[in-house]
Amino acid sequence: MNGCKMSRVSRELFDHIKSFLHYKLKTMIRIQSVNDLELILKWQDRVLECQSLIALKELNHKLYNQGVRHTIMMQGLFLFFEYFDNRIKLKSLHNLAEEQGYRLLI
Repeated sequence: MNGCKMSRVSRELFDHIKSFLHYKLKTMIRIQSVNDLELILKWQDRVLECQSLIALKELNHKLYNQGVRHTIMMQGLFLFFEYFDNRIKLKSLHNLAEEQGYRLLI
C-alpha cells in the first residue's frame, strides 16, 4: 500500500474500516459543550476524507492522543487490513470462504 492504488476488495474493506471509525466517533464520545461538538464534527469529517490507510492511522493516533481512548481497537483492524491486503487475493469480499476466515483469526 505504499502509495499504490488499492484493489477493489481492499478499497471495500478500507471503506468499511473507515465507516467503523466514523461510527465510533459518532456514538462513543460524550459531548460536554458546543466546542466539543464542533471538534467532534471536524474529526468526523476528517475521517471521511481519508483516502489511504496511512492517513487513517495517523488520524487515529491523533484521536487517541486527544483522549479518545476507544479508538485503540482500531490498531487490530489496521493489522487485519494489512494482512488481508498482502496475503489474500479475492475479487469480492463475498468470496471469502469460512476456512479463510478461520485462518485470518488464528
